[in-house]
Amino acid sequence: MKERKTVLIVEDNDDMRAGVLKLLVSQFPDVVFLEAKSGEDAVSIISSRKPNVVLMDIGLPKMSGIEATRHIKKALPNATVIMLTIHVESVYKDASFSAGASDYVSKQDMRKELIPVLERLLG
Repeated sequence: MKERKTVLIVEDNDDMRAGVLKLLVSQFPDVVFLEAKSGEDAVSIISSRKPNVVLMDIGLPKMSGIEATRHIKKALPNATVIMLTIHVESVYKDASFSAGASDYVSKQDMRKELIPVLERLLG
């Protein structure tokens, strides 16, 4: 039996995380979704679960999503991290890609941009 793909959603806002989860579960019923509320939680989950894709918010308490991405890429160099954020300024994009993010999706455009990105990565 083929192993199911896994996506980790890292988002500190409970309502936003639930919304992302609801959107993705309907589009990807065969994918296992994990959730983390902080960068620290994400780094911890990565080591034991090794998700195929990490959806990472930038504005997290304590450890930012950019810093968490650095830790994740160090621990799991093949991890695919997609930044999912309200920040559209190039300084955040540049820092995200420097930290090892593979893609950058604005939360405002999530419904039209995130699904095709995940289809490509999980397909």
